[in-house]
Amino acid sequence: MRVVAAVLVAAIAVSVTPILVVTALRLLSTGTFVRFELGRGGFPPDRYGLTPEQRQALALTGLRSIQPGSEGIALLERATLPNGSPAFGARELAHMRDVRTLFGHALRAQLIAVLVIAALGLALARTRLRTAVPLGLLVGALGTLAIAALAVPVILLGFDGFFVRFHEVFFPAGTWRFNDA
Repeated sequence: MRVVAAVLVAAIAVSVTPILVVTALRLLSTGTFVRFELGRGGFPPDRYGLTPEQRQALALTGLRSIQPGSEGIALLERATLPNGSPAFGARELAHMRDVRTLFGHALRAQLIAVLVIAALGLALARTRLRTAVPLGLLVGALGTLAIAALAVPVILLGFDGFFVRFHEVFFPAGTWRFNDA
């Protein structure tokens, strides 16, 4: 019984960090966040000459393109710059297709993990293993805080390196680098 409890606690604990990371991604992938970021002081000027309104509209289109239930990449294929030229090139469209796929997988995996943990909690509520779920959640939350305490300073101090490593892990080589204009 102790081995089963330990395995359950460990499995739940390991799932907490990804669940919380995907929750953060859900928050970052909202129009409210995009509008906040683009509206804050000190945001760099647009190198293509877009007005703040045009820039925000294009950013929101990009955001909608990765969200489940939207028209997807077709939104980006139709997006144009003020001069009428396409807003996104073929490589950017391919990368955003990859982003949409990864984001969809992450959202589904999060939902499945939350449902499994909830089902375990209900199934074990009246057994000797009833403490496995809350203990797993606690251990996972503390582990997530420990990871954040280590990762956040590294990310903030070397965001460019983090950005590159992140893309190297989650996307095929060379598919996410674009021309700097």
